[in-house]
Amino acid sequence: MEFKVLGPLEVVAGGRQVALGGPKQRALLALLVLHRNEVVARDRQIEAVWGDLPPAGASRSLDSYISRLRAQLGTERVVRKAPGHLLRVEPGELDLERFERLVEGAASLRERGDAAGAARELRDALALWRGPALADLRYEPGLSSLADELEERRLHALEQRLDADLASGEGATLVAELHHLVRTYPSRERMVGHLALALYRAGRQADALAALADLRQHLAREFGLAPGPALRELERQILQHDSALDLRVRPAGGVRRRSRRIALGGVAAAAVIAASLAVVVLARSGHDAGRPVTETSSRLLSFAVRSGSAQAEAPLHALPSAVAAGGGSVWVAEPNAHDVLRIDRATGNVVDRIPVRGQPSGIAVDESSVWVASTLTGTLSRIAVDTGNVTQTINLGGADATAVAVGKAGLWVADSTDGALLQIDRETGETLRTVTLGGSPTALAVTASAIWVADHDTGQVSEIDASSGRRIATADVGGGPAAIAVAPGAVWVANSLDATAARIDPQTGAVVAVVAVGSDPSDITIAGGSVWVANQDSGTLSRIDPRTNRITATIPTGGQPAAIGASGAALWVGTGPAPHTHHGGTLVLATTAHFPSIDPAFQNAA
Repeated sequence: MEFKVLGPLEVVAGGRQVALGGPKQRALLALLVLHRNEVVARDRQIEAVWGDLPPAGASRSLDSYISRLRAQLGTERVVRKAPGHLLRVEPGELDLERFERLVEGAASLRERGDAAGAARELRDALALWRGPALADLRYEPGLSSLADELEERRLHALEQRLDADLASGEGATLVAELHHLVRTYPSRERMVGHLALALYRAGRQADALAALADLRQHLAREFGLAPGPALRELERQILQHDSALDLRVRPAGGVRRRSRRIALGGVAAAAVIAASLAVVVLARSGHDAGRPVTETSSRLLSFAVRSGSAQAEAPLHALPSAVAAGGGSVWVAEPNAHDVLRIDRATGNVVDRIPVRGQPSGIAVDESSVWVASTLTGTLSRIAVDTGNVTQTINLGGADATAVAVGKAGLWVADSTDGALLQIDRETGETLRTVTLGGSPTALAVTASAIWVADHDTGQVSEIDASSGRRIATADVGGGPAAIAVAPGAVWVANSLDATAARIDPQTGAVVAVVAVGSDPSDITIAGGSVWVANQDSGTLSRIDPRTNRITATIPTGGQPAAIGASGAALWVGTGPAPHTHHGGTLVLATTAHFPSIDPAFQNAA
């Protein structure tokens, strides 16, 4: 039997998920799981289920819940023992226990000087999380504090992993991830310090100092505090170009521990990821082209499903932030490299590497232009589809351009600094209109008459009327909505903090389905009649059937997929290195041509 609390509460027995009843009974079970093999008094059980004001019949209801749990889990599991009950959980049956064991192992590796090994252990530990702890019970009266405690353990492990990565000499490869984390947790000084150091190692001293200055202003404004001595010392080191900041620690010992994650072991392994997919993985260039392909290599290969022959390649220098297709090409934003790759859809070859201002965060393509939104500089770059030349760089007046979308309703940019949408004239580049929303808009999708906007901080998606700028509807979709995809009759949202994909009915603006996917879903798209979700921490793609709103396939990518786009019968997935490697990024191409069509409307939407 397996008990899971690192996400929604689940119990799996004999390979099947156990039905656990309603929220009160689940809250009781969660309490017993977290106090496994310990007696929990009845008074504490009642408090966890009903809070400080239990109803008159609470004791009888508690007996009923205990009786049902004994029937579902077994009388040998749920044991009556004065002054209450205990739940017997065997070693290795609880995901929290496995998480803690990996974190302890990482600490031991750090003590022995193996920072890279510690980082691998911590990535494996964090991969166990399927969303916020007890995500389905966070608002039950007696469990919120326990859920908060578990979340703090996750954040501490994440910070330890970043420490280990930086101690291994990493820098530029962490910048995009750290920008996202600092936006999510702006008061955590340790994460801001990680960002500043990563920026400094990427050769961006001014941006590193700006990150520390932003924290100083935030702490003063919100709490009347100043940063601690560790950050003040880091600021001094950055100003003085202290050589200690460039420290690189080699892994201790000569043997690299195998990761618990699935890796692509060669051409054959890549070909069988899914029976009807062609998958692009990395291989070394030059004389190594005939050697087995692994996720640690540095160029891109595609495998034809029918023949098994390699037919495309697309190297990446860094973790991509966005992928879009149009004009016969696939366009990939590489924020740490400050450029956009143009890739031939037919061959997979890199046609051009196009420098843009700032860190490209989003891409949208129309008939003649590729529009690239950049953070830090607050600019929008226009690239000609036919030539690949930057024909215009539009200054957005200090806007933090986190997303861009184009369609019949026009060209729109999200400004997360001012919580606004900017409508841009596609001919002149002038700002036609500013729609103030508040919050922190982080993802956009445009239809014929509306703009759908995700707000990462509030967990909401709003529908905005394109003609009036008026908010039509707002839906609570989940934690950290990071990406939106629109198809006929549905709007799909990837929720990075909840590990879910939410489906909105565009007619009513209401959420009609929520699908649990992998950890940290970072992007979402429609292709081949399916909804595809890139799960960055899990290193997988989730394929959802829109007829049933159920996952029909989970596909390992051999790396950490951060961005996804569709072009005809192909699915393009931009990935970073697998958890145990740091060799730049990869781009994965999965053809959908041989998948059975699921929904004609969705098929056409791709």
